[in-house]
Amino acid sequence: SDSAAAILKKLRLEGKNARFTKSRDLDSRIKPLERTEPMFPRLAQVKADTGKALIEFYIDQAGHAQLPRIVSSSEPAFGYAAVQAIAQWKFKPPLKSGEKVVVRVRVPVVFKRK
Repeated sequence: SDSAAAILKKLRLEGKNARFTKSRDLDSRIKPLERTEPMFPRLAQVKADTGKALIEFYIDQAGHAQLPRIVSSSEPAFGYAAVQAIAQWKFKPPLKSGEKVVVRVRVPVVFKRK
């Protein structure tokens, strides 16, 4: 999407110095509108009954989750499942001083076999 491309461009140009709005600086808390629950991985190599992943992503000015990436996960399959779900999430557009902004967030995802 154009929004993801703009975020990537900023990251490429500014690298680790790229600044995005922090969630604590927003006018109000981040409000999810649509959240797809991650599916528990059904791979033979995942023998655990629980797992976790920490995912970082950006919420763009339209409220879409962009560029989710795995920060850490107890098994690669949990990270992959979390990224697939988060890529579909939608939020109320984040505002700072009444203006729509891009915010970087990290979300822990916990898996339990049902």
